[in-house]
Amino acid sequence: MPLPRRRVTAELSPAPRVAVALAVLALVTAWAPAARAQLHWDASARVGVAKRHLSDRSGGDASFGPAAELMAHIALLPLLRAGLYVDHDTSPQGTDAPARRFFGGGARVRIFSPWPRGKARVWLFLRGGALLAYAPSYTTTLEIQDTPQSAPVRRQVEVGSASGRALDLGGGLGASYTLWGPWQLSTELGARAPLALAGDLYDGRSLSGGGVLSPAGVDRFVTTLTVGITYDP
Repeated sequence: MPLPRRRVTAELSPAPRVAVALAVLALVTAWAPAARAQLHWDASARVGVAKRHLSDRSGGDASFGPAAELMAHIALLPLLRAGLYVDHDTSPQGTDAPARRFFGGGARVRIFSPWPRGKARVWLFLRGGALLAYAPSYTTTLEIQDTPQSAPVRRQVEVGSASGRALDLGGGLGASYTLWGPWQLSTELGARAPLALAGDLYDGRSLSGGGVLSPAGVDRFVTTLTVGITYDP
């Protein structure tokens, strides 16, 4: 009679299993610090001034106003970083109207110069995003002509609040100097151009009693200078 066949299974002995587990653990342990070391990032907070240059203005040009910005980047290459930003500035115009307020946000990239290295760094930056604008209501005195035949009469009216929106594209130059550890003193000189402007801030603001007030001006070009602190671990 034929003998019954026995099923033979191949199993790793405990020693090889332990060796494989230790090898995997060693690889993971060695890779994790290297991955953390390669992930470079930075964050900045800066304040300064902004100057908006207007065209088609019915009054004077806008004057300098305060500006503030927050941003953060991660390194894509040794000399290239990409990230996000939010910013805010106000734009006085020297009239009865309160200063216009602007809020922006979007993406930006920083391209570092290979020189100098060490404590001092310089870079070129490009940015693009969305811009929202708001102008509060106010009371002023205007010459109102009720009919084409009537003479203009000075009358106190309320100018309604207005909002606007635009694409915001720009760039500029930046520099930093390491103060201690990861903390740096940083500054940026920037310029940007609002595009595709829309909203009643640029189309005309409503008046009490009817009518529309022509825009005080159209934003064509913005220059900024900001100084602040960068954390770059």
